[in-house]
Amino acid sequence: MKMKTVLCMFLLLVLICSFNGSTAALAWSPRLQPKPREISFDHYHTYSEMVRMLKTMRCMFPRLMQLYPIGESFLGKKIWAVEITNRFYGPRPSGKPGFLFLGEHHGDEVIAKEVALYFIWYLLTNYGKDPRVTYLLNTRTVYVIPLVNPDGNDLTLLQGQCQRLNARPLDEDLDGLFDEDPPEDINGDGIITEMRRWDETLGDYIYFPFEGVDNDGDGMVNEDFIGGVDLNRNYEYGWQPFRGTCLTTGSILSQNPKLKPFETSFWRIRT
Repeated sequence: MKMKTVLCMFLLLVLICSFNGSTAALAWSPRLQPKPREISFDHYHTYSEMVRMLKTMRCMFPRLMQLYPIGESFLGKKIWAVEITNRFYGPRPSGKPGFLFLGEHHGDEVIAKEVALYFIWYLLTNYGKDPRVTYLLNTRTVYVIPLVNPDGNDLTLLQGQCQRLNARPLDEDLDGLFDEDPPEDINGDGIITEMRRWDETLGDYIYFPFEGVDNDGDGMVNEDFIGGVDLNRNYEYGWQPFRGTCLTTGSILSQNPKLKPFETSFWRIRT
């Protein structure tokens, strides 16, 4: 009788432990957790906000997402690549067919980064719920570099510079000085806006791209912006030096060492 009682108590204890364990596992399932405050899509993200968001996603979905730095920007910001796949299904990630998505080559095109971030979030949160997403991540590897130009992004969002290029100094007016005549916020409203200026000779308003003054006294205004190199004009395919109005390619192919992460380093993370 005592043996029976002990056995019953043992089985009851095992059952309780199993129930508690399964409940704990259920409670910590990423899909059942409330969305952390770091995950929001109600504003344009600075570089540091984006990094916090990516690291939060990585902690929530460790089986699906890996996060790698693949290089640095001119100002030393790490450029992050995201790898999304079910690492425990099928071949290793580098053995599956892959897709690469790049966001925000141009620092003033901040919406591109937001689309890339939401794309990552959508895949992670819909795995196991949407059959298409589940199949995709079981059989393919998705790579996303949400922010190719972190320097331009922060110059745009934090300094209002509308920075298309990266932050590598460039002497655009060939006067021996670098980045000495960028736009300024003349009226102090926190925004550098496009303007119309009255021209006495014409007797009419003329288009004047951005607020600013003639900092270097050469008779021109805003002719030497901060930066830079156009990261979307320096890939190996279809490259042309100084063609058209985009005079911000390198003088030779892949001249800028800061472009190398997108041509070589990225592929090393797959092996």
